[in-house]
Parts: sequence; structure tokens; C-alpha cells
Amino acid sequence: MTTEVGLRERKKQKTRRLLAEIALRRFVEKGVDATTVEEICEEAEVSVSTFFRYFPSKEAAAYPDEAEKVRVVRDVLEEAPDKEPLHKTIRRAALALTEYDLDGKVEFHRWLELLRDEPALAAYGLRLQTTSMETFTKLIAARMGVDPVFDLRPGLGVGMAYAAVNNAWSVWTARDSEGDIRDLINEAFDVIDGGLKKALA
Repeated sequence: MTTEVGLRERKKQKTRRLLAEIALRRFVEKGVDATTVEEICEEAEVSVSTFFRYFPSKEAAAYPDEAEKVRVVRDVLEEAPDKEPLHKTIRRAALALTEYDLDGKVEFHRWLELLRDEPALAAYGLRLQTTSMETFTKLIAARMGVDPVFDLRPGLGVGMAYAAVNNAWSVWTARDSEGDIRDLINEAFDVIDGGLKKALA
């Protein structure tokens, strides 16, 4: 029974990855607006109803691993040593997520350019990011023992961390992916580290 469930889950993951790969390639080739769910499904040889079992919209197919990315960050935040300063934990979480992105997207520069050129994808990604930030703010607040509704520090800390990472990616892209993005992210955290350390004390 366990083997059967495992095979079924791997088949689902394979179908999800295939749909995402086709969608992203077509988005790059002809744009999001000109790409239809029907043509994605035709190439993947699945039904439209199958597509919507995996993704709520065609834009969502550009973010097939969002839940896994949230898990990566959640694991770092939840498994951090009790005595580790929060600003250091958050930096480690940001770098862990960067490693995941680099491993999962060989042509990450092309992906970032796609987001720049396709407002619909960027807007969808922003909504996902907002939801993720809310999740991480609650985790930070729980570790601090405060209510994030009434204490601004957890949300501010997460917001500063996202600003550091997003700006590092932007600069890296502008430099045509020259150098190591991890160095830029560390540099960004060095700039704001004093502020994070004080805010999350």
C-alpha cells in the first residue's frame, strides 16, 4: 500500500513538473496572455481539468514549487537553536531559500527576466510573497513570544529580510548574473544587520 501511494505521488509530481515546464517555455516564447491552458494541456497530453487539479490558474504554473519553498524557510526557522539570534536565523533561512532556487532553476536569470517582462506573473508572485511573509511573521512572533498584530517587530524583521533578498536578486540580474548571488545577499544583510539585530532583540 505504501509503495502504491509513493508511485502515485511521484506520478503526480512528474505531471506537475511537466505542466510547469511547458507553461514556462511557452510564456518565454509567446508571452503569458498569448498562452492558453488548452495548448499547455495538449502538449502535455492531459485534460484541462487535470491542469486545474494542480494549478488554480496558468500564472500559478510559473510557481510550481512555492509550497516547497515555504517549507524550506519554515524548517530553518523552526529548527533553529534556541540561543541563535533571530537576525542570524533569518539570514540562514534566506540563504537556504537561495540555494533551493539556484538548484531548481538552471536558467534563473531568464526566469527573472520573464517576471520583469510579464506583469501578470510578477503580480501573482507578489501575492504569493505576501502570503509567505504573513506565515513567516507568525513563526517569528511565536519564537519571540509576541502577538504580530500588536507588535511590529516580527513583520518589520521579515519585511527587511525580503527587501534584502529582493534587492540582491535585482542587482545580480542587472549585472548579468556576474558573481555569486549568495555574496550579494550576505552583503545586503550586512547593510541591514544592525537594524535587524536591534529590532528582534
